[in-house]
Amino acid sequence: MYIPPQTLKEAYAKGMIPEAGGLKEAAFARLATEAAMHPIIRRALQEGLYQDAAAALEAMQHDIMSVVYPRLIARDLLRVVPTVNTSERFYLGKRGYILANRGHVAEINSKPDTPVDITASIVNTGGESWSEDFVEDVPWNIMNFESEGLAGEFARGENADCITLFNAISTGNLAGGAEVTVTDTNPTWAQILELIGKFGDDYPDVIALNTVEFLGLFKLDQFVNALYKGADTGPRLYSVNHALLGIKFIGHSQVTKTLAINTKRAGVMLMRSDMNVMPWEDKAQRKFGVNARERYGMGILRPDAVARGTY
Repeated sequence: MYIPPQTLKEAYAKGMIPEAGGLKEAAFARLATEAAMHPIIRRALQEGLYQDAAAALEAMQHDIMSVVYPRLIARDLLRVVPTVNTSERFYLGKRGYILANRGHVAEINSKPDTPVDITASIVNTGGESWSEDFVEDVPWNIMNFESEGLAGEFARGENADCITLFNAISTGNLAGGAEVTVTDTNPTWAQILELIGKFGDDYPDVIALNTVEFLGLFKLDQFVNALYKGADTGPRLYSVNHALLGIKFIGHSQVTKTLAINTKRAGVMLMRSDMNVMPWEDKAQRKFGVNARERYGMGILRPDAVARGTY
């Protein structure tokens, strides 16, 4: 599983925030200096919670990321490839699918091992804003709690891009060349095994289902009585690692069709700028808040490393 930069300063140092340019650590120092004048950060310093603006920025980043990350399923369905470049070259199987922009997936037919460039052109954002009176009156810990509300909006954007990409794969290009019938709300164990069986020797390591279907697995004795355990690190909200099968099962409301994926082969999420949280202000409207932003590209390189259900 992809482990993101743990701090804003680290993200700047690695060049993972494009606006930093070649300044890197110096850019972070400049950001901290400017942030010290922002009413939200100034509130934290006035309350004596942090020694400087840099520490307050890091605390805001950590708190919001801890709420957002359990909601991000794309990181489990695609291999995350960090980069400091706008695009990277990958090699397709016979066909590929590239998320050209939000809501539009381009299918590429090619000879085997054809090079294709994936560009980190998708910008995902989420934010919260408050009136000047709110910022003046509310303590830092309450304001930080309120800012976590952007988690849902931010996660929905990234997840939607990922699911759109997987759903765009033509049925004939899937593993086994056809979708597997999965019963709505009540999947059977035979259906799960049929999904796995589509792969032959290229075993899937993740199966993603809608939350309703995921919970339906717990009605099956074959699933419950087998060996499974909770995720060891970075758990999703609905996630179990099935130790006997060696497959992580994930449930999420944005999954519209059951997906079985060999994540080592299927596709990539090119991460140009991982989630970073910044305070912002609109002085004309007397509004203040926080904004989260990331930039990435996505592509399916080998659709035959994906099996899909009808639900």
